[in-house]
Amino acid sequence: MVTQTSQPTVLVIDDENLFRDMLQTVLSDEYEVVSAESADTGLRLFKQKHPDAVLMDLVMPGRDGIEGLRAIRNEDPTVSVIIVTGFGGLESAKQAISLGASYYVEKPIDPEALRKTVQLCVERTRMQKRRNQEIEEMTGIIRDLTQQVADKDLLISRTQAAMELMYDMSAPMAGVLRHLHKLDDAIRGIGREDVPRYSEIVKALYMVERGMERCRDMTELSRAVSGETPYREEEVTPADLLKSMIEEIKPWARAVGVDLDVRILSNRWMLRTDVRLLKIAFRTLLSNALEASAEKGGTVRIAWVEDGGRAELRIEDHGPGVDMGRLEKELLPQFSPADVTRGAGMGLYLAGRVIEKAGGRLHVESAPGRGSVVFVEFRGIG
Repeated sequence: MVTQTSQPTVLVIDDENLFRDMLQTVLSDEYEVVSAESADTGLRLFKQKHPDAVLMDLVMPGRDGIEGLRAIRNEDPTVSVIIVTGFGGLESAKQAISLGASYYVEKPIDPEALRKTVQLCVERTRMQKRRNQEIEEMTGIIRDLTQQVADKDLLISRTQAAMELMYDMSAPMAGVLRHLHKLDDAIRGIGREDVPRYSEIVKALYMVERGMERCRDMTELSRAVSGETPYREEEVTPADLLKSMIEEIKPWARAVGVDLDVRILSNRWMLRTDVRLLKIAFRTLLSNALEASAEKGGTVRIAWVEDGGRAELRIEDHGPGVDMGRLEKELLPQFSPADVTRGAGMGLYLAGRVIEKAGGRLHVESAPGRGSVVFVEFRGIG
């Protein structure tokens, strides 16, 4: 997810010089303020600056605020537009709201109320753009995966059912994400401390976002394993790489109520491998454990041990577990028994191939109601 940290831009469109100057004074401490004296000039600036919010007078010579609003909406349906109206213009302001304006404010302007309205509009615009980007990313991921299924050989044929399921899930998954963000928006207006079970809403939001991250990771792994992307070797300390991945998942673990018990006992050994792919493989294994534990909470235990000529990563969760025999017979018939023994499932299968390429071996032990333990063993490294 993209984080926008640059100073927000506010576009002011009004034919009164004094009013534009006043808004510049009120808003310039927090925003980059650009102004225009007409709707036509404002539209040109809008296309150049891509502002986070627009304040536009309703009554102006030439093209008025209603026509300007229509033009802006044709360019960008997401940006927040605040209509400024004088006494007697409320009916037109209400018309502007029906055409897509976010708010209207009346002259004379209350500076403090205006600051709050602009802040709300900027946040709303940025949130909507971020949501749209997430949906576009998911659409692109599904398109890429579908193309791989159509083009690739035995490895991709093994993943076909999973990829088709992911494609079918993409639209409802994106819809869930949109509704969760809307719910979060609504809660902001109420006050989060006043909303029962707000933590469960946050947990659901994290789970959907991590699902999208999983789609991206699986895309990268499948491309690498099938030979579509080059394999670039470099030296890495696996223990240090694991530490960085654990730091990444800590916020997620807190959000879903899972404790992490981390024991990295040494960090002397070096591997020569594709660091980017090994990082994704580690993240896949850690994400599996967190997802399994998210419903009931509990602890995920992570240990890295170096001992003589071998090193071992152990990831243990106390989630629902899985019947490995049933998984082989009913859920993943396209995998061989050996695949299931090593830990089947699309993410584990691809992570296992990457780990094998790095000189390691992945093994899973799991049983219903008892959780799962993932072992990653490296030998002859150092």
